[in-house]
Amino acid sequence: MQLALCHCSRPQRRTHSGVEEVPQISSLAGATLQRGRHSTGGSVQTLKWADYDADRRRAYMHVFGGFGGEPHVGHWTEPADNFAWLGLMCLARVCTYGYTFQFAEDFSRADIFITGNCCCCLLLPCVPLWCSPGWFTIPSSLVAFEMVQAEGSSDGSFWRRNSSTCGQPFKHTYDLVEVFTPDGTPGKYHADLAEYAPDLMVISR
Repeated sequence: MQLALCHCSRPQRRTHSGVEEVPQISSLAGATLQRGRHSTGGSVQTLKWADYDADRRRAYMHVFGGFGGEPHVGHWTEPADNFAWLGLMCLARVCTYGYTFQFAEDFSRADIFITGNCCCCLLLPCVPLWCSPGWFTIPSSLVAFEMVQAEGSSDGSFWRRNSSTCGQPFKHTYDLVEVFTPDGTPGKYHADLAEYAPDLMVISR
């Protein structure tokens, strides 16, 4: 199983990203819920262990983990009863699927870029270091994501997640809301977990 998932060594030790030290987006270092009725509705994720560059206001998330010189664990859940997603998670993992968040100067919004590798570890026993996270970015002219802090939110606890395909205008996809704070206590929208999140969720290691 470790060979199939290119996980031949132990994942690197998790370190705090520093996102929780930025007041305008600190809630993203807790757990946020995708609140909405769509294909990945109810998923939970965190930027607590993302790679964050404070000077550039840029965060990189290993969505499902992956191999890029050092293996990583996932930071994103999917429903456990959806076999299609289980397969997609494995495929995304071996291609080191990730998201880069580029925050605006005032942290009121962020552009989200899809990154990954144009190869599949299932075909190779080891992947060289050049095949690292961020090696390939899908052009925004094909698929573009953004998140915008909702009115009244100043700590990253409530975002509107919008999507665009093929250069079309952005459309609202779902809300991203804080369900757990960075210290693990229930967040502002913790009650929404019962309504939107599945009973069982999986996360890759």
